[in-house]
Amino acid sequence: MRMVLDNDYSPFLLKQIKKEDFALTYDMCSKNDYTGCRVRMLVSQEVWHPLAVIIYKETGDKEIAIYSFEVHPEYRITNIGRRMLTKFKENANMITLCSLVDAKIFYEKLGFQEQEESRMIWRRKL
Repeated sequence: MRMVLDNDYSPFLLKQIKKEDFALTYDMCSKNDYTGCRVRMLVSQEVWHPLAVIIYKETGDKEIAIYSFEVHPEYRITNIGRRMLTKFKENANMITLCSLVDAKIFYEKLGFQEQEESRMIWRRKL
């Protein structure tokens, strides 16, 4: 069974993920203070590690900034990332994030548009 855990950010997150599985998230948490942010993890009873990790913050009324979004390497082609972002979009009018060049196409397929170099934004069509 899979479930989503949504908690306040804590440096304890680094003890819950392996650097080799979530390298980007691990490095970002080592360099930045995400106090005041939330962490959403997709977990499964079948495996010991998270399937996906998102660090985000609600920046306004129905506005979300995603600081880190990473899916475990073994689950990257299973639509987990697409489903997790779709859940965010259900309750938001705007989502902003910074994207790696390799992930830009993924976000564009989900309706995000590039605002600046590597900065992507999604807005609900009213």
